[in-house]
Amino acid sequence: MWHDFDAEKLGELTVRNVQGLTDVLSESMLKNCSVLAKLDLQSCTSLVPLPEAIGNCTKLKKLNLSWCHNLVALPKAIGNSTQLNGLNLQCCESLVALPKAIGNCTKLNEPNLEWCRIVPPLKPLATAYSSKSSICIGARV
Repeated sequence: MWHDFDAEKLGELTVRNVQGLTDVLSESMLKNCSVLAKLDLQSCTSLVPLPEAIGNCTKLKKLNLSWCHNLVALPKAIGNSTQLNGLNLQCCESLVALPKAIGNCTKLNEPNLEWCRIVPPLKPLATAYSSKSSICIGARV
């Protein structure tokens, strides 16, 4: 999908409701996204792993992965995105844990973990929260 796409100056990317496409976000596309500030992949149900190259997005501030039902993990390299202040993982039902490196994202406030299966304690996030932050964790019955 992203063959020969020049992402070097890409500041914002929105790809929503993509189903059945396995290469929603490729390593090669992300490797040059050093200025990407906002990435919205809401409802990309085919997204299973978030590419390790997300760590190259060092200016990333907002990451929306809500409704990515099949997302099973965030890569350790997410910790390189130290400017990250918004993380939406709502309804990522297959996601059961966050990498410890998420603690490097010290600007992260109020990540939305509603309807995730991430089980407390959320020690990796403890350092990423200000006293005003909250965690919303739900479970479907």
